[in-house]
Amino acid sequence: MLATKRYEYLPIDQIEFHHTLTNHRDLDRAKVAHLERDILANGLFEPLVVWERTAKEYYLVGGFHRMEAIQGIRRDNPGYFDRVDVRLVSGDPDEIKALNLKLNSDRVDTRITDYFQTVIYLNNANWSKVRIADFFDKSVREAPINGSF
Repeated sequence: MLATKRYEYLPIDQIEFHHTLTNHRDLDRAKVAHLERDILANGLFEPLVVWERTAKEYYLVGGFHRMEAIQGIRRDNPGYFDRVDVRLVSGDPDEIKALNLKLNSDRVDTRITDYFQTVIYLNNANWSKVRIADFFDKSVREAPINGSF
């Protein structure tokens, strides 16, 4: 079951990239540059979302632009952000992949295809309509009778 395990202050070098958990949008260099300036001036307000697959095995699930900004800051300022705030989550691989997709589909700048990609993935992972709806905080609407809505 997908769950937040805890919030942690984790060494950034321990956070890896998993081949099935990717940023489904291209990195926006202007957004990364803005985040670099903002994080340097104000700190990291929103923690990275990290899957703790096993003890001491951490994979980035959400916050790819923030991670890129932090890596840029670290290149220019050695010693900065050796540790970062993270939200550690647990769950089976399908749940983590779904969370990765959902985090993108919940963004204001998301494309409608991101949302549908998530629904298709969950359907193909044999999630029920009710479970998919619950995941997106939606209700399941029954099909119309006699073509009426």
